[in-house]
Amino acid sequence: MPGSHSAAMPHTSSLASPSPGVVCLHADASTSSQWRALTNRLAHDYRVFAPDTLGAGQGPAWPADGAVALRDEVALLEPVLEAAGTPHFLVGHSYGAAIALMAALARPQRTRALAVYEPTLFALLGEPTPLQAFEALDMPVLYMLGAQSPESSRAAARVLTQTLRNVSVIEFAELGHMGSVTHAELVNDAITQFLACH
Repeated sequence: MPGSHSAAMPHTSSLASPSPGVVCLHADASTSSQWRALTNRLAHDYRVFAPDTLGAGQGPAWPADGAVALRDEVALLEPVLEAAGTPHFLVGHSYGAAIALMAALARPQRTRALAVYEPTLFALLGEPTPLQAFEALDMPVLYMLGAQSPESSRAAARVLTQTLRNVSVIEFAELGHMGSVTHAELVNDAITQFLACH
């Protein structure tokens, strides 16, 4: 794909299929392999794309000056988002969930729904997008969080779930911030059910 990077090369099932596209974005301390179990589970009904972000897995190296905003990650992933078709689903965890929200904000018409697990608080990234901007998102959002997560994650959840217009919340009593990794089957159950409803 012209202008694409290794980060934008999808792990996908049957590109020829008219099935809905699902783009899965991993956490900051992880890689696209985080979503292998979910990819395998969804492969029969969806075209699943699990790219690596900047500095992760096969993704491009992090810029030397370290100056990266979420919109830069969205721009890098544009070939994948395009390949996923319109409309597509976005799934993300932590940093990947924040990227998913920004991708939906950038092109809301091509986002069918989002399933996010504890998006990273934007203020901590120096992200210039104001919180109020997310009030414009009216597609369904599944917001997942763990009851054992740090207060910073839970504070972000309180603010974002009050800002998003069409949000459903699932709180996992025994899970922490890395719940989608440590208890992948439980979280993947919730994601799969949400996608099936939309």
